[in-house]
Amino acid sequence: MIACVFAGQGSQRQGMGSDLFDAFPGWVRRASEVLGYSIEELCRSTPERLRDTENAQVAVYVVNALAYRAWHERWGERPNFLLGHSVGELNALLAADVFDFETGLRIVRHRGRQMGSAEAAGGMTAVLGDRARVLRHTERFGRGVTIAADNSPGQVVVSGSEAALAAFHEHVAREDLGTAIPLAVSGPFHSPHMETARVAFLDYLRTVPLASPKLPVIANVTATEYRDEDMIDVMTDVLARPVRWVDSVRYVTRRGPMLFTELGDAHVVSPLIQDIVTASPDSVTPLSNLTTRRVSP
Repeated sequence: MIACVFAGQGSQRQGMGSDLFDAFPGWVRRASEVLGYSIEELCRSTPERLRDTENAQVAVYVVNALAYRAWHERWGERPNFLLGHSVGELNALLAADVFDFETGLRIVRHRGRQMGSAEAAGGMTAVLGDRARVLRHTERFGRGVTIAADNSPGQVVVSGSEAALAAFHEHVAREDLGTAIPLAVSGPFHSPHMETARVAFLDYLRTVPLASPKLPVIANVTATEYRDEDMIDVMTDVLARPVRWVDSVRYVTRRGPMLFTELGDAHVVSPLIQDIVTASPDSVTPLSNLTTRRVSP
C-alpha cells in the first residue's frame, strides 16, 4: 500500500518549485490569478518574505500540489492513504478531491492570513530529545507552554508566549531533556493562543463547498480518517490543537505494509516517519492519552 505525505510550513525555501513550474504552466497561471501576484516570484523571493506565515503556507500548498500532480501523472496511481503535516493536510484533502486547486488555494491563503494576524505574541520551540520525557515535562511545566506537534520519538514542538518559552528553555537545559531550538515562526501556532484565528477560519470555511474525501485522509488532530460530519471542525481545530503526527503515522502503519512517499520540494517529514516506524510500538504512548493544558489566548 502507498501513503502520500505532504510537509507543512517550515519546508519552504528560496527557489522552491523551480523544477515544477515549467511542467505545469496552466496550474501556475491559475495560482497567480487567484493570488493576484506571481507564485513563481514568491517562491524565488527572499527567505524573509517566505518566512511570513501567509506567504509560506501559500508557497508550500502550491508546490506540494504540483509535486502530487507530477507523481500521479508519472505513475498513474492513487494512494491508499493521504497525510499532511499542518497546512500540508490541505494538500491531502486536495488530493482526495474535497475541493479543487483554486478553492484550496483560497482556503490556504485565508488560513495563513488568520494565523499570521492572530493577536497572540509568542513562538514555537522544537525539542530534540526523548519524546516520552519531553511530553511528561511539558505537561508538568504548565506556565502557558503547550504541546504543538508530536512529531517523532525524538522531536516534540511546543508553543507559548516568549516569556513562557524562555523559562521552558531553561527547564529543558536544567533537566537535560535534549536540545531546544526556537523556530522561525510568527506566533504560538497549534495552541489555544490561536483560538481567535480558529474561530475566524471556521466562519470562513462554512461558506466554502466541500466534498466527501474520495480517499482516506488522516487528520492531524484526531489521528484517524476524516469524516463528513465533523470535517470543518477538524480542519479548523488544528490551528489551536496539537498535530498528532506520531499517532497519525501509527494509524496508517497498523493497516498493513506501507510505502510512504513524501511529495513536495524538500523531504522534511520523511525522517520523522522513519523514526516512528522503526521505534517499538509499545514504547510510543498516544498523545491522546496525555492531558494537554489549555491556556487563554
